[in-house]
Amino acid sequence: MGKVETLVFALNGQKYAISDADPSMTLLEFIRTRTRFKSPKLGCGEGGCGACVVLLSNYDPATDQVTDFSASSCLTLLGSINHCSITTSEGIGNTKDGYHAIHQRIAGFYGTQCGFCTPGICMSLFSSLVNSDKDTTQAKPRDGFSKIKSSDAERAVMGNLCRCTGYRPIVDACRSFASDVDLEDLGLNTFWKKGANEANIQKLPEYSSDRVFTFPEFLKSEIRSSIEVSDAKTVPYGEGWYCPKSIEEFYELLNSNWFSLSNVKIVSGNTSSGVYKDEDLYNKCIDIRRIPELLVVKRSKEGIEIGAAVTISSAVELLKEGKDSALVFNKIADHSCKVGSPFVRNIATIGGNIILAQRNQFASDIATILLGVGSRVCIHTGSDRIALTLEEFLERPPCDYKTLLLSIFVPSWASSSNVLFQTYRAAPRPLGNSVAYVNSAFLAENMIDKESSDVVIENIQLAFGAYGIEHAIRARKVEEFLKVMNKDHGPVGEPVKKAGAEIQASGEAVYVDDIPSPKDCLFAAFVYSTKPLARIEGIDFKSSLASKKVMDFISVNDVPKGGQNIGSMFLFHEEPLFADSLVEYAGQAIGVVVAETQRYANLAAKQAVVHYSTESLKRPILTIEDAIQNESYFAVPPFLCPKPIGDVSKGMAEAEHLIQSAEVKIMGSQHYFYMENQATLAVLDEDNCMTVYSSTQSIEYTQQVAAACALAAQKLCRPVRMYLDKRTDMIMVGGRHPMKVYYSVGFKSDGKITALHLDLQIDAGVYPDISPIIPNKFIRDMNKYNWGVLSFDIKVCKTNLTSKSTVRAPGTVKGSFVAEVIIEHVASTLSLETNTVRRKNLHNFSSLTSFFGESVGDETSFTLPSLFDKLALSPNYQYRAEIVKQFNSVNKWKKWGISCVPISYEVTVIPKPGKVSVINDGSIIVEVGGIEIGQGLWTKVKQVTAYCFGRLWENGSEKLLERVRVVQADSLSMVQSGFTGGSTTTESSCEAVRMCCLQRD
Repeated sequence: MGKVETLVFALNGQKYAISDADPSMTLLEFIRTRTRFKSPKLGCGEGGCGACVVLLSNYDPATDQVTDFSASSCLTLLGSINHCSITTSEGIGNTKDGYHAIHQRIAGFYGTQCGFCTPGICMSLFSSLVNSDKDTTQAKPRDGFSKIKSSDAERAVMGNLCRCTGYRPIVDACRSFASDVDLEDLGLNTFWKKGANEANIQKLPEYSSDRVFTFPEFLKSEIRSSIEVSDAKTVPYGEGWYCPKSIEEFYELLNSNWFSLSNVKIVSGNTSSGVYKDEDLYNKCIDIRRIPELLVVKRSKEGIEIGAAVTISSAVELLKEGKDSALVFNKIADHSCKVGSPFVRNIATIGGNIILAQRNQFASDIATILLGVGSRVCIHTGSDRIALTLEEFLERPPCDYKTLLLSIFVPSWASSSNVLFQTYRAAPRPLGNSVAYVNSAFLAENMIDKESSDVVIENIQLAFGAYGIEHAIRARKVEEFLKVMNKDHGPVGEPVKKAGAEIQASGEAVYVDDIPSPKDCLFAAFVYSTKPLARIEGIDFKSSLASKKVMDFISVNDVPKGGQNIGSMFLFHEEPLFADSLVEYAGQAIGVVVAETQRYANLAAKQAVVHYSTESLKRPILTIEDAIQNESYFAVPPFLCPKPIGDVSKGMAEAEHLIQSAEVKIMGSQHYFYMENQATLAVLDEDNCMTVYSSTQSIEYTQQVAAACALAAQKLCRPVRMYLDKRTDMIMVGGRHPMKVYYSVGFKSDGKITALHLDLQIDAGVYPDISPIIPNKFIRDMNKYNWGVLSFDIKVCKTNLTSKSTVRAPGTVKGSFVAEVIIEHVASTLSLETNTVRRKNLHNFSSLTSFFGESVGDETSFTLPSLFDKLALSPNYQYRAEIVKQFNSVNKWKKWGISCVPISYEVTVIPKPGKVSVINDGSIIVEVGGIEIGQGLWTKVKQVTAYCFGRLWENGSEKLLERVRVVQADSLSMVQSGFTGGSTTTESSCEAVRMCCLQRD
């Protein structure tokens, strides 16, 4: 089982080394039977009385930090304290070395009677003082006091039982150390006479907060040495104790001959032995506290993931640190502080508590409150790692010894502003060590009903536990009764899981490059031009290992007779697949290299040497200025030309101020940088046809990668596939359109703009692609403001660069940007607040109609001004704007910014085809023209289908959702499906499906 080590620890500063300890022996038993120290007492033996409390200290050599906490020695197994320092009440003071101030003040305030509980009380208080005085965030206290606050001093002993004193004198002794205590409020004591005005810190036994408790140096050296020679599989002592350092190592133990369920105990904090007593001895232990996966702490916007071996006390501190989710996390933390005693929570783990609830039907508070907020868990069954909701986990059959709880995810609910959360428990001792009679957790999301203006419940989660049931449960029927939800159109509008989300997360979703290669499949890679305008004189390959892998080179010469050299088809122009004798831009495809693997093809393509000639050719056009000088333009069809508004000369004449021919800087291009690069697989089919799988948003329009693979497959009579590497993809594929924009604007002194003229110059690249639509898109987004009068001169330039195409929000992003530049320029010129100028130039319904025509809809739906006012005047925005202003006033080189920016978008509905098929077994197959690219199109299509057919019987929609499968469209089943874009593809696809379902009769 690996190298045998000696158990080494310190007790009151003395070194102990043990090689034959009984793994079932507790720390308390060892102290009382093997040492001279007797202050820890055996009281309840369950961690409920505090008579056995000691201070446990751990040293982390990586950070050189010591962690101190109180612990129940009656529950702590001896094997778990390897390399720890343990301190008892004798260790902080005694008759020989002198008493500690804690001892003296407990005595002086009459805090001890029978005295059996007193050492444990002293150590609970000592632990709190040590940790408070180590807190560097707290100010140094007055002489004689600790950094601890009165409220914390009182809570320091909340887990300790005393059957004699009634606690008041003990609490007074504790509070006497607090930095904020009023000494005159303390009770009867031997330090000053009652009623006398003599309460003075000098009269109390001396205490110094600077005397921080130290960790033994010999133990630090021992820890460092053990790390240097550590074995991946180390038994601390004998063959009785094993500490696996990974999940794999844990399961190796379980599956080994060493393991026997009858005599092995799996432990972490071992506090469960206080509830479920051991019925027999055990001679072997597996301590899982060193498994990193069980100690994980991961924060995200959605919540926090806490490893199962994290102690309850540590989990409480982690939850209190979540400032963005204070409501939920603080409530959970506060309730968790009522679980057990501090010295139990310091060693008990959050995962152990939940496992007890699942396996032993333990009346857990933690399971209930975490269930109330919708927590999730991750478990390992020995063969699989499984993610479950906590509700699902609790409802499973009791876990066997092979099931390992890895972590718990606690959602923060920080993204919802209308959340109410509260927890409750009824117990014999609400704040002490006792199991609850009943506990509960209630979470609700509220909303304002539009019709009644009443506050109603949008979502609610009710969890109950501990009242005689097997485990905590959700009151589902009550939740449904209390929710105010319109299910007339369910599941449409409901937050259902995204279709295919699990297989994407597991990596099983099949993308084009994931499709298994057919037999005898070959791979292709592009050879492209490195010159912007040149004639091709010839192509050779370097003599290299990579070039020997070339099986064929496919070029324009391989286009079959009667075929066309077309690589891409667009609305306005066709682009050639390969350059013929003339390359027109750097990055233009000249041909493809075919090899037996993608790596061979990629490397072989780099060996191509293209011979160019530029003789008698004009200089290439590489900039917008070059294009204008050479009058190199693309025509824009009249139906796509934006329309000017009003008479610009008249508008300028009305202005009180003018800005002439200002330029908008930094309007360059932008690469796509999608994660999935261009990929294609072309497979020969029967009847001289070809099946092509392509990563595309438009199956109707041929793309260069697809066409190149298809041509190679046709020539070689073998399947051919290609996956562009990122560098090649970025060189060959165009991006966002570079622009140059100049503007002249007239405006009045109050910021109202009377006229705007634009000179817009667009670099379209070598082919038009979709560039003729960009002017319209640009001007449409400019029109979010009322410019009074608007005129423009637009040039779509043809250059010897890659063709520019659609990048997210083509034209509209830059149109909105230019509009904001103009608004801010006007505001700066007039020394006005930018929002003042923005608001002054927002449309009213009349001006909106002038700029957008019939697409504006009815007047009641126009809400942009009211939305702008609501945001700009909100206290949160005003507060943040003031912070930005103050920061900028005192920082010369570093500036902050905040803006309240309106946006308008003219929606164009593009019809899409759809098909719905109902199979004999009741399953439903749906095809639509839209492409699922992550926007949730398939999910919404499934919801609409389930809604339409679900109306045939009561609650039918809920039952149908899982029966619907959406299959990917192709160019045969969904003819003329167009492209996926414009922000309406999902809606059009859903409408097509709805219309199909209406024809079911």
